[in-house]
Amino acid sequence: MRKSLIVLAALLAVAGAQQVQAQAFPNRPMRMIATVPPGSAPDVVARTVAQRLSANTGVPVTVDNRTGAGGLIGANTAGSAAPDGYTLLLADTGIFAILPHEHSSFDPLKSLIPVTSAGTTPLFLAVGAGLNVSSVTELIAAAKAKPGMAYGSGGTGGAAHLFMELFRSLSGTDMTHVPYKGVAPAVAAVVAGEVVAVFSGLNLLVPQEKAGKLRIIAVASQTRTGLMPALPTVAEAGLPGFNIKTLTLGFFVPAGTPQDIVTKLRTDLTTAVKAPDVRQRLNTLAVEEPTDFSQEYLTEIVRSELVQYGRLVKAANAFAK
Repeated sequence: MRKSLIVLAALLAVAGAQQVQAQAFPNRPMRMIATVPPGSAPDVVARTVAQRLSANTGVPVTVDNRTGAGGLIGANTAGSAAPDGYTLLLADTGIFAILPHEHSSFDPLKSLIPVTSAGTTPLFLAVGAGLNVSSVTELIAAAKAKPGMAYGSGGTGGAAHLFMELFRSLSGTDMTHVPYKGVAPAVAAVVAGEVVAVFSGLNLLVPQEKAGKLRIIAVASQTRTGLMPALPTVAEAGLPGFNIKTLTLGFFVPAGTPQDIVTKLRTDLTTAVKAPDVRQRLNTLAVEEPTDFSQEYLTEIVRSELVQYGRLVKAANAFAK
């Protein structure tokens, strides 16, 4: 009986300590890891939410750009951080659903805990203005007429790479992949004429299209986006098998983070993402508000997209080159 009472007292003490910790959290600076370079859409999302999160919690929240290896460096940095809630990771489908199929050592549901969704966003297919191409069918024709034509991406293993490899496979074209250190440099390469095409977030493409330096010819999603309703999907524009869903963005913490801390973070992040100023900024990036902010929803998204994108990786033979 005495041993039982001692054990019970110890458990109550631990529970009490965790409750105090959750009530005091956060009480020191936090960092939000972004796996992309500054200026790309996910980076802007991270900085926008971090600024609002800092204002709401009263502690500094800095964005730490950890790029390289298709996002693996940033994901591993987050996964190996102290599980105390002070390190967050903003990751998209490319990280938690595509990367594990290239690097089997990375398991997002073992090294990370999903917290809440940040939103969904499509990628857009753009071509250089000098290519004299204004549609998907014309791009396919140009690529078939000139085998080896180069396309850019934000790095091997990222969503932009996979999308373009699927495009190449379905269209029967022989195109060469040129990886860059982020999507922003890849878009700059399209403008400079170093490569002919790229999949990118809208924020990097619109200024260049307005300047007449590139053309946005299709959206990589199952339905058209309300931001550009006249723009066809890739499937509508000439590649029927290109049934890509929009990308999901979510917040994660290192595995082992106490659940009460995860719950507090989910509440704080949800409040930040729903803030009017944040929503306005994210809308300009074509990032739509999540339909569900629950931890369970993001966890299920990770599980289902791991399977879905695994099939796409295999069909596109994306990592064979």
